[in-house]
Amino acid sequence: MKEILRKLEHDLRERTKELNCLYAIADIVENLNRPLEEILQEIVNFLPQVWQYPNTTCSRIIRGTQEFRTDNFKETLFKQTADIVVNGKHAGILEVSYLEKMEECDEGPFLKEERRLIDAIARRLGKTIERYEMEAALKRSEEKYRSIFENAVEGIFQTTPDGRYLSVNPSLAKMYGYDSPEEMIDSVTDIERQQYVDLEDREALKNLYDTQGFVEGFETQLYRKDGDKVWISMNARAVRGANGEIIYYEGTTEDITRRKKAQEETTRLELQLRQSQKMEAIGTLAGGIAHDFNNILSGIMGFTEMVQDDMPPDSRAYHRLGLVLKGAHRGRDLIRQILTFSRQTEYEQKPVALSAIVEEGLKLLRPLLPTTTEIRFKSLTDDDTILADSAQIHQVLMNLCTNGAQAMGRKGGVLEISVTRDHFKKGDLMPVPDMKPGHYLALKVRDTGPGMQPEVVERIFDPFFTTKAHGEGTGLGLSVVHGIVKSHGGFIRVESEPEKGSVFHIYLPKIEKREALTVKEELPVKGGKECILFVDDEDLNVELNSERLARLGYEVVATTSSLEALEIFKNDPRRFHLVITDYTMPNLTG
Repeated sequence: MKEILRKLEHDLRERTKELNCLYAIADIVENLNRPLEEILQEIVNFLPQVWQYPNTTCSRIIRGTQEFRTDNFKETLFKQTADIVVNGKHAGILEVSYLEKMEECDEGPFLKEERRLIDAIARRLGKTIERYEMEAALKRSEEKYRSIFENAVEGIFQTTPDGRYLSVNPSLAKMYGYDSPEEMIDSVTDIERQQYVDLEDREALKNLYDTQGFVEGFETQLYRKDGDKVWISMNARAVRGANGEIIYYEGTTEDITRRKKAQEETTRLELQLRQSQKMEAIGTLAGGIAHDFNNILSGIMGFTEMVQDDMPPDSRAYHRLGLVLKGAHRGRDLIRQILTFSRQTEYEQKPVALSAIVEEGLKLLRPLLPTTTEIRFKSLTDDDTILADSAQIHQVLMNLCTNGAQAMGRKGGVLEISVTRDHFKKGDLMPVPDMKPGHYLALKVRDTGPGMQPEVVERIFDPFFTTKAHGEGTGLGLSVVHGIVKSHGGFIRVESEPEKGSVFHIYLPKIEKREALTVKEELPVKGGKECILFVDDEDLNVELNSERLARLGYEVVATTSSLEALEIFKNDPRRFHLVITDYTMPNLTG
């Protein structure tokens, strides 16, 4: 019985010693904020006191190339070892030795309880090393993420579903105009109401989070702290909890304001280029139609005038023919406008002062406009010489100002006209496509009317296009302006938005000041008896002009065939004093 009690007492003592040892080691490894080497050395120093013969016990831990040992350690044959396993792999050895031979027990000089103890300590060491390496890796990862978070060029954020920022990095705070992430987090308490320019974009973003869980390249416009707008592109995802509910959103944001502005400018230039090409094509078509129509009107007007010449001025037929001529003259004026638009009419251009033309035009214009229209004019340059036809520039001014006044209506408004100098260097962004660097005079006409929709601006220079009521305009005013400006080597641009009025910019090449050219007055034709060869493929023109020239006393030989005219001339070239020929004819040109 005594033997049994003694054994139980021994086992209890050993078990208590084992538990105390493990508790002590647990205390040593509790604080992992110190180097692992320091922890392992402390465990090695502690181990001898829990073996049977502490005064003759030494220990060591081997981990890779590292070795931690007690001060009295030496190699002996009396040792007990256990493998240290980390993440399922052999990572080192724990060794406890006696410095001299001791009494034989269960495992050489060691007790079976000591075997159990060294194995338990080795397992605890493995777990300790595993935990330490995991926390060290996590710390390195956190430091790396923090470095990326703090130094990233892109904005990084975490937000709650109800519209608050959980975290933002310095780049995002700077992007939105805040001095620090802390200021932004404290200031923005409702992202949707405080930042989104278009609230529908925020709802669309939430729907994407709900349906697909993420967004890529989501573009929207947000307000900065100072009220300015910034375009951003967002890549983000919804982070969900265990039950599938959205806990927060996280992602990155890129400032694409410059890219958006560049795209808008490219789109604007493309539209202007297409408009310019369209206007050129329309001009060519309009010019061709106008020339054909002009030939028809010439015959109508010419024969009508000749019939009138043969009638008493007080007859009813003479009066009726006058009405025919009046209608024909209106048609002729319309054709002149079309030819001006298509830039196929010849005018004399000479050095003129643009400001002087504008001032003279405004004097004539003032009585024609409603008294509710205020006219403001300023010239910001004394050197405003251009090579132009004064009458045509005057027409440009009249058309633009009349349009502006009509747009403002009876309630009136302000009509601003200005003349300035502009110099565009190579590499500058030109206000109009195809515009070349150089010195220009800019004529600007601004009204405070209701403005125009983009689709109206796109067609504003089309011939016969008008937004006025039937009978209030032909729709040729601005197309004529466009034609005149182009014929002077200039460029025109219009800016208009609904409720913000319209501005027309006209750029005309500037020339150096010089004396105005004088043109000698042409003497009227008196007629004669000479012989004239008249050639035109239009039989109406041939008959009309043959009779007109014959009435002036000339001998006329007329034909509609250029080849026949050549033969007639070859057969008797000395007979003819003058040849009048159409320039463009079939088979042979004039």
